[in-house]
Amino acid sequence: MPVVGSDNYQIRINGSLMFGEGRMGLPGQTYHGSYRGTLRIPSSALKPGRNELVFTMVRGVGEPYFFVGKFTVGAYRPVKAHYDPREWVLNDFALISMTIAGLVSAMALMVWLRGGRNPYFFWLALLALCWCVRMIYSEMLDPALRDLPRVNVMVFFMTLLPVAWLNLINSWDKARLRWVQPLSIAIFIIAFAAFSAILWTDKGDGSLTIEEYTVTYVAILALATTVLLILKIPSLGPDRRWELAVYVLVCVVLLNDGLMVYFDFLKVRLTEMTIPVLLTGLVIAFVARNVRLFQSAGQINALLQAQSTERTADLEAAHVRETTMVRAQAHQSERQRIMRDMHDGLGSQLMSMLLMAKRGVADPPAVAEGLQSVIDEMRLMIDSMDSVGESLASALLIFRERLTSRIEAAGMTLEWSDSASRPLPDYGPREVLQVFRVMQEAVTNALKHSGGKAIRVNLSDSDLPDMALRIAIADDGPGLPDPLPQSRGRGLGNMEMRAGTIGAKLQLVSDKGLQVLMDLPKVPIRAA
Repeated sequence: MPVVGSDNYQIRINGSLMFGEGRMGLPGQTYHGSYRGTLRIPSSALKPGRNELVFTMVRGVGEPYFFVGKFTVGAYRPVKAHYDPREWVLNDFALISMTIAGLVSAMALMVWLRGGRNPYFFWLALLALCWCVRMIYSEMLDPALRDLPRVNVMVFFMTLLPVAWLNLINSWDKARLRWVQPLSIAIFIIAFAAFSAILWTDKGDGSLTIEEYTVTYVAILALATTVLLILKIPSLGPDRRWELAVYVLVCVVLLNDGLMVYFDFLKVRLTEMTIPVLLTGLVIAFVARNVRLFQSAGQINALLQAQSTERTADLEAAHVRETTMVRAQAHQSERQRIMRDMHDGLGSQLMSMLLMAKRGVADPPAVAEGLQSVIDEMRLMIDSMDSVGESLASALLIFRERLTSRIEAAGMTLEWSDSASRPLPDYGPREVLQVFRVMQEAVTNALKHSGGKAIRVNLSDSDLPDMALRIAIADDGPGLPDPLPQSRGRGLGNMEMRAGTIGAKLQLVSDKGLQVLMDLPKVPIRAA
């Protein structure tokens, strides 16, 4: 089971070729020196007594040395059985490691591109790529690049590898040190330039080889990575303990490989054995922290249904609270307005009649007219303080019921028609109350001032843009005088103000009686 340090080699026993794969001629040699296997020597090649085993090795420019590691010669079957695990590690496991690193790099790159460009996934992809190239470097027997260019490519990725580890740990959580990334990239550029200069100047033959330089550099950055990891530990939550364990192992492995060059306390680099396991562990730990696994479809549906039911109940309760509050605010505002109307309207009319009575100039018809006006105003206020329903449809129904008896008591008739084809607008209590009050005011004015015999109320589709419904209230009286007076009554001003608060349009048409047209918007203005 030979372990040879060279680009390629041949083995002869007593002059007979036992191993000689690929090409040995320079330049153009192959790299079968990385082959590790148990070789069988046929008995015909052996002779009693002393046998001669000869290694012939070749290397191109850039490789630092030749060496032949310790090997065993013995009966084939026990030697083969003994070295089978090692042979699997050096050959099959290397291929597995390369495959795992390639898959992790591809997956991390895809997540980085599609998942918001999280730097953690970028550095994970770069790290796995560096390790994959490292394995390809060892396993490619007949590469396109040879000698110094080939070694230089390897130096590039080996120099970049510890930088990827350092930035991966730095971007692991939100507490990132902003200076780590630019500083580490600058160190990488300087180190790679220096290593390349040494490589091409000394051609790999210096007393301190390029391998020793790069391993020293890796050890320094591994120590910096360990310090950074220690600084992050106090701020980490319990859900990151598995990832932390993997990172601790990574730091131990990197430090070991850096120190073994000088102390030689291990014969095998741990990175070659552990990197695929550590990369897989990182992926598993990340998935375990971010994804709920092993839940059946029934469990997930039950959880979503429970959350949906709870949310629906909360929304319904909030809707009830908001509706109650809006109604309370609307009625409170209306009560305050009625109090002002009572003070300004009823108060002033009653005070005028009182002064007329005290002075002895009260005219009975004038007093009767004044009292009727006061009674009409009080009825209007009382109606508006009562509930007008939760919707525009219920408000119109209540209005019609109240209006019928009142008009008949005044000796007039009511004509009600509904030709609207569109659905009624969806108004809240506050907007419904404003519509109700405008209609009351229009009917009260018709009863007081029209002198007619009938009042007509018609509901129809509005022909104005963004308007849904037109309410027309008309009488058969003489209409307004022509020309119209410059000053208009307080009632008309109140109607226009109320219509404006919900975005409605109010018009007066005087033609064979007075017609009040109110166009209601599809969506009302939500007054504060």
